[in-house]
Amino acid sequence: MIIMGQENLINVMNVFFGSLILFFSLTTFAQSNNQIAFETNDNGSADNFNFLIDDIPSVFAASKHEQKVTQAPASVSIITAKEIALYGYTTLSDILQSVRGFYVVNDRNYSYAGVRGFGQPGDYNTRLLLLIDGRRMNDTLYDSFGLNGDMGLDIDLINRIEIVRGPGSSLYGSSAFFGVINITTKSGRDYRGSEISLEIGSQSTRIGRATAGSRFQNGLEILVSASATKSDGEVRPYFSEFDDPASNDGIYENHDGTDSRNLFAKLEYGGFSMDAAYYQVTKDIPTASYGTVFNDPRTFTRDEKLQLGMSYQHTFDFGTQWSNHFSYGQFEHFGNYAYDYSDEGDGSYVVLNKDTASNDWWVLESQISHPISGSQRLISGMEYRNNSRQDQGNFDEEIYLDDHRDSEVFSLYVQDEINVNETLTLNLGLRYDKYNSCGSHLSPRFAIILSPQAQTAIKFLAGDAFRAPNIFELYYHDGYSTTKPALELKPEKIRSYELVIEHYLPSNTLITASVYSNLINDLISYIQDPNDLLFVYTNTDSIDAQGVELGLETRFGKNIRSEFSYAYQVTKNNQTAEVLTNSPRHMAKAKLIAPLFSERLHAGLELLYLSQRKTQQSIDANAYLLTNLTLSSNRLIPGISLAASFYNLFDVKVEHPGSTEHTQAVISQNGREFLLRATYQF
Repeated sequence: MIIMGQENLINVMNVFFGSLILFFSLTTFAQSNNQIAFETNDNGSADNFNFLIDDIPSVFAASKHEQKVTQAPASVSIITAKEIALYGYTTLSDILQSVRGFYVVNDRNYSYAGVRGFGQPGDYNTRLLLLIDGRRMNDTLYDSFGLNGDMGLDIDLINRIEIVRGPGSSLYGSSAFFGVINITTKSGRDYRGSEISLEIGSQSTRIGRATAGSRFQNGLEILVSASATKSDGEVRPYFSEFDDPASNDGIYENHDGTDSRNLFAKLEYGGFSMDAAYYQVTKDIPTASYGTVFNDPRTFTRDEKLQLGMSYQHTFDFGTQWSNHFSYGQFEHFGNYAYDYSDEGDGSYVVLNKDTASNDWWVLESQISHPISGSQRLISGMEYRNNSRQDQGNFDEEIYLDDHRDSEVFSLYVQDEINVNETLTLNLGLRYDKYNSCGSHLSPRFAIILSPQAQTAIKFLAGDAFRAPNIFELYYHDGYSTTKPALELKPEKIRSYELVIEHYLPSNTLITASVYSNLINDLISYIQDPNDLLFVYTNTDSIDAQGVELGLETRFGKNIRSEFSYAYQVTKNNQTAEVLTNSPRHMAKAKLIAPLFSERLHAGLELLYLSQRKTQQSIDANAYLLTNLTLSSNRLIPGISLAASFYNLFDVKVEHPGSTEHTQAVISQNGREFLLRATYQF
C-alpha cells in the first residue's frame, strides 16, 4: 500500500525543513538576546515563563477543588492568557489543535474536536464537556458546544484553560466522556480601565472588541465586553465533486462567510459572582451538504445562545468549603437549506427547507468540600438539571417534524481524596445520574498517585464514563424522507485505564508521558438502515483505542519557552478490525515563544503535524504540517499592543474528512492567512 504520494511527501518534507530552520533560527536569536531581556524584566512578574518546583501550577476541574497538577487524578494541560496572545489564537479551535493528543476538523460550517484518535466527523463535540468558570456550557438538545464564534465567549476574555483528559463522569456526568475543558474568565481587576481591539485580515476579516473592567475599593469587580466578527470566507472555493457546468464548474461564488457577535458581563463581590454570556453566529455553507443545491447563497445556519449564571462560595473556619451554582440557558438553532424539488433536477423548482431547534434549561448544583484530619478531603454534591424546552422542527411547504419535549436529570456524587503518606495518594469517586429518558447510571473513578519526590508524580488512573443519547439523536427526523428517529438508543459507555508520569527537572523542564487504553461499548453512530435505506442513530460498535503521549516543555530564563509533544494512537472497530474514520496514527507538535530585540518584540511559532486519516469513503485525507507564526509587541507605542499572525505560513494543502451528509470525501481548508491586530488600553 502506498502510504503517501510522492508529491505529497516532497511537500511535507519541504515544509518540515523550512519550519525547522525557522524554529531553530528563532531559538538561537532569542537565546542570544535573552541575557538583555532577562535583565530588563527581572521584576518578579507573574507574567514571566520561569517556574520552580514550588510553583507547580494548580488545576480545579480535575477534582472540583484547587490542587497541584502533580496531585490531580488526570493528565492535565493548562493554557494561559499570555500564551493565547503570543501564539495568536483567535478561537478555542486554535487552542485545542495545539494541545497534546487533540486535533480539530472543520467542515466549513462547524468545527469538531478529536481526542486520542477518536473524532467522528459531525458528532457536534458531544463527548467533551465544556465548562466556563466551572459551569456546564453544553446545550441540552444536541449536548454540544462550539469551537469558534459559537463557543459563547470572546477569546480575549479567557484567563486560562484547563484541559483534563480521560473520563470525568464520576464528577460531571454525561458528556465528560473523553475529558473536560474548563475555561476561567478574566475579572475586572485584569483591566482596571477600558480596552479597544481592532483586527483585519485575509478573506476580508474584520474583528472588533470593546472591554471595560475595574475593581473598586470595597472589593466589587465588574467586567463588560462586546465583540463582533465579520468575514467573507474563502473567495470562490472549488469542490471537484461538483465540477460540472450545471454546478458552476464546482466553484462556489463568494458565499463562505461568517458573521458573529458576543456579549459578556461579570460581577464579583466576596464569594458571590454573576455573569451573562450571549452569542449569535451566522455561517454560510459552501459544501452543499445534505444534498442541497450547490452555489445557492440561501443555505446557511444561525445559532444563538444566552447563558446566565450565579455562584456563591464560602469557606468556614474549620476549612470546609460550601459552593452553590445556578445557571439558566437558552439555545436557538435555525438552518435554511435550498433543495431542488424539480423532477428534472434543473433548478426550476427550488424550495427552502427550514430546520429549527429551541432549548431552555436551568441547573442547580450544591457542593461541600470537607478536609478530614489534614490528610483526607471528602467532596460531595448534588446537581439537578431541568430541560424545560427541547423542541425540534423541520418544514418547507409541508411540516415534517414538530416535536416538543422536556426532561430532567438528578445527580449525586462523592469523591474521597486520601493522602496515605507523603508519597501515596488515593482518589476514589462515584456519581449517580438519573435520567427520566434513559434510566440510571453509576460512574466510578479510581486513582493511585505516587510522589517519590516533590517534582515527580506517577499516576495510575481507571474510570468509567457514559454519554446519554441526546434529544436530537433520539427523536429527530425529516418526515422519513432520509432520516428516522431512534427511539431505543442506549447510553454509550467507556472504560479507561491510563498510566501518567510527570517529572519536573531542575533545569526548568517538564517531562510528561502517558499510556492509555480505552474500550467503548454501545457507541452511538449515524448509519443507513439497509431495511429502508433511512439514516438513523443506533448503538452499533465496540471501539478499542490505545495510545502513547509524550511531552517536553522547557523554559530558558524568564522569556523563552519551547514545547514538544508526540502522540501515537491506534483506534479500531472491534467488529470489523478497521481503523476509525478521522483517526490519525501520528500527531507531533512543536511550539516556541521567544523575545526578539530586547523584549520589544515577541515571536510565537507553532509546527503542527497530523498524519493521514481515513474518510467515510475509505480513502485517505492527506498528511500535513502546518506552520503558524505570530509577532507581537506591547512596547513600540505606549498603551498600544500590536500583533501580526500568519497561519499556514507555507500555504500547504490541508483537507479534513467529510461527514455522512457530505458528497465530498475530503473538505479542503483555507490556505495561507494573515491577521493584523491593534489593542489600545486607556
